[in-house]
Amino acid sequence: MKTPGALSIETSLCLSLIHCGWCLAVPGLLLGIWAQIKLSHAYGKYSKVPVDSGMTGAEAAREILDRSGLNNVPVEEIRGHLSDHYDPTKRGAVFVVGEFFTARRWPAVGVACARIRPFALQHQAAPTGCSIFGWRLCR
Repeated sequence: MKTPGALSIETSLCLSLIHCGWCLAVPGLLLGIWAQIKLSHAYGKYSKVPVDSGMTGAEAAREILDRSGLNNVPVEEIRGHLSDHYDPTKRGAVFVVGEFFTARRWPAVGVACARIRPFALQHQAAPTGCSIFGWRLCR
């Protein structure tokens, strides 16, 4: 016999799963906020520090492509925020965001090194990297 106000087993199980979800979500949310704060602080700190070589982000990107044997791949400036990308349909061009294109600071060169190298590898693998199941996706 059920006592008044008592929860069924199904309701109790459901509530414990919801509680378990919150136990996972809250620490994950706090960890994400902490990481964002640390990243913003580091970016703010190093965005004021010039690169010893005096290279811009575009020059660093060009150097990476040249060392990969991709002398014919152009590096061009694009507007936007974090919208740098590789476009295989436009002569295999690499587009670097304006704020990183001309800057001679560590974040600009860091973005060039971290993002342009994968683009170069993608360009080298273009014959296989532009098709899925034999369907040609780029020119």
